[in-house]
Amino acid sequence: MADARDTSHILIRSASEDDLDELVVIEMRTWGDIAVSKDVLSSRLRRSPGGQFAATVDGRIVGSIYTQLIDSIDDLFTSNFDDQGGLHSDSGSILQLLSVAVVDEFAPLQIGKRLRDEALRYGVKLGLKEAIAMTRCSAPSSSVSTYWRKVLSGADPTLQFHLSAGATVLGCIP
Repeated sequence: MADARDTSHILIRSASEDDLDELVVIEMRTWGDIAVSKDVLSSRLRRSPGGQFAATVDGRIVGSIYTQLIDSIDDLFTSNFDDQGGLHSDSGSILQLLSVAVVDEFAPLQIGKRLRDEALRYGVKLGLKEAIAMTRCSAPSSSVSTYWRKVLSGADPTLQFHLSAGATVLGCIP
């Protein structure tokens, strides 16, 4: 395993359809039952190739982040996690972070943070001034109200990932 103190061998690069099989494995390992399908990942790579990134360590893909452009933050509140891909707009003015996934044993290398930072740099390069994410909860909850309490306390690990970068919670979408 890589040494968490030596990050010189980490490369963040554009992801492509050639990476799809490895990206599916990472998605499944990271998200399990709530992973998105191979078709969804393929659609993201085809629809907006410049906004999808892979992290490699010693040439092996160990993480990914996916983005899309959307027209309005309000549109997220009329969609859900499964259909948010339909919000993509080639002329969108807001960068939406769709998903980040990192193989567990590489988490100490802060690869998720590096992927997030690269995606945000991509948005800046496009001249965008806003970024948003609709995240899946990684700590299961029995109800929306139970999850909302986790949101308000910052107790969900995936939500904490976003909050640690200065994100603000706008709401909870079932």
